[in-house]
Amino acid sequence: MTTNKTTIGDFCRENKITIFIIKYYCRTFDIDLFSDKYLVGKTNGWLSDSTVVSPRFIEYFTNFKKEVLEYEQDYYFARSMEDIALKINVDILSIVRFFNKNKPKEIHQKLSEDNEYISKPQIKKTSSYQILKDIQLENRMNLITKISKN
Repeated sequence: MTTNKTTIGDFCRENKITIFIIKYYCRTFDIDLFSDKYLVGKTNGWLSDSTVVSPRFIEYFTNFKKEVLEYEQDYYFARSMEDIALKINVDILSIVRFFNKNKPKEIHQKLSEDNEYISKPQIKKTSSYQILKDIQLENRMNLITKISKN
C-alpha cells in the first residue's frame, strides 16, 4: 500500500501561498511550524519545497487560508505608517518609534515624533501584524521593568 504524502511545496502551489509567507506568518503568530504537529521529520529551521507536511498542517492552513493570504497581501502591499497605524489600531507615534528604533533603513531617514513627519515613505515587505506584535512585546517588557524597579 502506498501513502500519499503532501509536501509544503505542493500545498503552497495548490493554495497560491509562498513558503516564505507561511514561515513568517507562523513566526508572527507564535506557531511552532517546526514541531511534529506540522512537519514530518523536520528538526531544523530550513524549509524546502519537498518538506513533508502533516495532516494537521493541511487542516490548519486550509482553515486559515484567508488569514494567510491577508498576511501575504499586507506584507507586500506598499502603505504609509499612517495606514499601518489605522490597520492595527495603534497610535501613529508608536509606529514612528517602532520604525526609528527597529527599521530605520526601511524609511531611509529618521522621523520626528512631534507629528511633523519629514516624509511619508511607502513601506512594504513588513507585516503590520508583526509590527503590532513587536510593539506589544516592547510595551510588556517596559511594564515589567518599571514594576520590578519599584
